[in-house]
Amino acid sequence: MTSFEFWRRWLVVCAAAAAILGLLFVVAPGSSLLTAYNREVLEAFHREQIPAGAVRQQAWSLAVLGSTILGWGILLAWVAAIPLRRRERWAWRAIAVSVLVWVVTDSIVSYRAGVYLEVLFNGVALALFALPLRMTYREVMRQPPAAATRRPSSTGGD
Repeated sequence: MTSFEFWRRWLVVCAAAAAILGLLFVVAPGSSLLTAYNREVLEAFHREQIPAGAVRQQAWSLAVLGSTILGWGILLAWVAAIPLRRRERWAWRAIAVSVLVWVVTDSIVSYRAGVYLEVLFNGVALALFALPLRMTYREVMRQPPAAATRRPSSTGGD
């Protein structure tokens, strides 16, 4: 296995892990795996006493967020699995921009809200995505750009 292939697969695994986390948020927002996270979010917004309705609202918000993370993770895994394997520059850029926009905006909003566990999680996630992006950059960018006239396959996908 080449270095490029190792790091590309790393990206696929990270994206799949994001999708699985999103699925957990959807199907089990009150899971014991999410206890610390749920507690920190609820305490950030309800310092004195957590109203009963806030727990239900948190579960709903987490499930809605989870559906977005699930879709994003699946798309990211596909981009890393197929177009990035072909060393298509747009695929590398799409992954990099997507992750960067998510981490920066989510971290700013979470920091302002006092949800520091989210900021820590984002830092770890950024490192897990940034390392393979750095390690695949030269391999992808040294390839000649794909021909503008290239047509998609008639089979509808890979």
